Amino acid sequence: MSLSTGIIFLGIMCLIFSVLVYIYKKRSKRKYGNNIELNARIVFFKHKWKMHHIKTVCAFILGVLAMVAVGIATQLAVIIYLAGLTFLASYIYLYNKMMIYVEKKAFG
Repeated sequence: MSLSTGIIFLGIMCLIFSVLVYIYKKRSKRKYGNNIELNARIVFFKHKWKMHHIKTVCAFILGVLAMVAVGIATQLAVIIYLAGLTFLASYIYLYNKMMIYVEKKAFG
């Protein structure tokens, strides 16, 4: 396996892993103990944050898709690799920002 093939493989794996983590988080419904009111507040503030930041999320997704398209068009494996890492890093960053907001509003 050449270096460029390895980089493409790693980038694609990062991209697939990021999408799978996103799908898992979207489908999992976590409960925070038996406190129904707290669960309802957490769900409400998550939904509120997502509605207020939909443009930011779409911008990150479109940026990653553009990087993948440029990487495929130019046949540069590094861009596809960076697209996978960018998607993973942006997902972690946005999820962290959302949970900071939710914890501040739901528990505070």
